[in-house]
Amino acid sequence: MTTTSDDARRRVSAFAWAVAAVSVVGFLLAWAFDWPSTFVLDDAADGQVGPEDVVNGTVTSVPLVPLLVLVLAGWVARRRDRLGTAGVVVLLLLGLLFAFGGANEITSENDAVARPVLVVAGLVFVALGLALAALAVDALRRRDAPAG
Repeated sequence: MTTTSDDARRRVSAFAWAVAAVSVVGFLLAWAFDWPSTFVLDDAADGQVGPEDVVNGTVTSVPLVPLLVLVLAGWVARRRDRLGTAGVVVLLLLGLLFAFGGANEITSENDAVARPVLVVAGLVFVALGLALAALAVDALRRRDAPAG
């Protein structure tokens, strides 16, 4: 069975939405257990996570703007035109960004969060980011593949 361009685009799109779902669940966990991130633009010195932290992200969730771009790019990536290709490229870049962010959480000096949580959350986002990037590269490689 060969994978078509449409199959590859559907796969990267679905995976992008799955990453978004993991991030939403991760935010709820961070809120419940007070796992703030130090790898954000805002200061997390108080060690408390609240609804306002959805904007900046937490140890187990990505910030709101990249999350919204992820969902939108996942939706657009299914298209067969240049806009769809642009969506796939955005997913590739986001995958690399998430892998970078996960690696930085692993190495961060975050006294508010236990080291095992930092490592596991970081590894999860490194893996998800690299998988998203790999699926996007596959979709870009197959963009000219015949549909049958």
